[in-house]
Amino acid sequence: MLQPRVIIFLAAILITEVCSVTDFENKVDGILKKVFAHRPLTPGISIGVIKDGKILMANGYGVADIVTRRPVTNETLFEIASMSKAFGATLLVKQIGRSGNLSIHSKVKELLGPTFSFADAERNQLAEVNDILSQQLGIPGHIYMKLDLNLTRTNLLTRFKYLNGSKRLRESFLYSGMNYGLAMIISEKLGGKTWEELIKQEIFDPLGMTSSTVMSIIPDLSNAARGYVYTPNYTLIPVEFSLSRQWAILASASGIASNAVDMTKWMNFHLSGGRNAMNVSVMSPTLVDMLHAPRVKLPHSSTSWQPGTTDRMMEDTYAYGWKNGHYRGYKLMNHGGTSWGYSSFISLYPDQNMGIFTALTGRDRYYMFQTALHNFLFDHANNITSWFNESVLYTYPDPWYKRETYLGAHDVDKSIAPSRSLSEYTGTYINPAYGDLFVFMNDMNNLEMTYGMGSWNLYPRHERDQFSGASSGDIYRVIELNRIEFITDHRGTITSVKQHSFDWDDPPVFVKIS
Repeated sequence: MLQPRVIIFLAAILITEVCSVTDFENKVDGILKKVFAHRPLTPGISIGVIKDGKILMANGYGVADIVTRRPVTNETLFEIASMSKAFGATLLVKQIGRSGNLSIHSKVKELLGPTFSFADAERNQLAEVNDILSQQLGIPGHIYMKLDLNLTRTNLLTRFKYLNGSKRLRESFLYSGMNYGLAMIISEKLGGKTWEELIKQEIFDPLGMTSSTVMSIIPDLSNAARGYVYTPNYTLIPVEFSLSRQWAILASASGIASNAVDMTKWMNFHLSGGRNAMNVSVMSPTLVDMLHAPRVKLPHSSTSWQPGTTDRMMEDTYAYGWKNGHYRGYKLMNHGGTSWGYSSFISLYPDQNMGIFTALTGRDRYYMFQTALHNFLFDHANNITSWFNESVLYTYPDPWYKRETYLGAHDVDKSIAPSRSLSEYTGTYINPAYGDLFVFMNDMNNLEMTYGMGSWNLYPRHERDQFSGASSGDIYRVIELNRIEFITDHRGTITSVKQHSFDWDDPPVFVKIS
């Protein structure tokens, strides 16, 4: 029997053999080079396309760093953000499948132990693995909690009892990275190792994904693209590596970094029913089908980024880290991932035995550009006349969507007078789930707020006792806050602050303690 290391080595050789320039690559490479030359707000992009088990292309375009001009190659790592969820689901379902006594209907509270509790009895009694993987738990994402430098995978469990549901259990789809934070911790309990060790052992190594890693343990960006955001006047701002690492603390939700070569192996795994490039089974087809099976209807049943045409891309249900739908009548599974300075998108077309992966630096709001790019690549690979031609891709989604709406960058209005003396807002505030938050007058005599590694200068809004937050320090120009509301008692004294921008579904309230 072949040893695991031999299988990994042979898988890497096999993949390398099909990486030669293809007819498909010859057809689209020149177009893509011109497209990205016209898109300066996309510094770098990685593209992998696979069909019938063969790599049609695995390329990089642009630069990984706008200062050093280091080029993007097919081995340059990109943070894939929420595309990590499919990895987390695959790991957990694989563990459950071989356990003998567990299933996707096993209770979350029983798996996490007696010290864990949800905020309500219904979830404590009924919540299952299926509910967290299919995004039916009904508890909002609370992603800004990841800024807290005191957050650990251990104390996350104790914080959950303070997170209220905004929907009832299984009432409907509610996307939340916290669900996959729970999945990550369950995997660690079942596997007896860190999630980073388990994902390498169970997924990366068997598939020959030799470069893929997790941002929480990556030492530096020497083989990775730096993330970029931009100002309202479209100046690129680098995202600090410290933020990217901190944001990956819930690795199963958004922590993986990968490249075009490795992601073709990941797509082949799903399209082949759980096999690697050597045709060795890594996971049973039954379990792979379980990952892909529709679980819950999406609130918005269709999307179309092709104005005025009938070639609609539709997404209608959610599985485990995948959305199900159709493109041109062909079955489609896809998922996006967005983090600070990174955006990624993956599409699988089982009917055509084809997959497309893209990851870019900059911003691609609602995955508009990448959706168009995937449609373009699918059409060319299948000899279909594409609505998206070269000139459309130069500017898309302009002119159909306003640039300001698509890009979403904005400046804070600093001209509004405060409702009261700024000193009245200062103090220490606490929330049992989020921890401590501080408001103070800084050395420039401006009102400043800090939470974990986040720091914001506060500027009054027109509404009384409300502010916008302009980020500074390690999150400069990256995480801006639109609405911070200070709350008063009947005497008009500030007693708490509601952070609407932290979670719009369930804004956390921090109580003033000093």
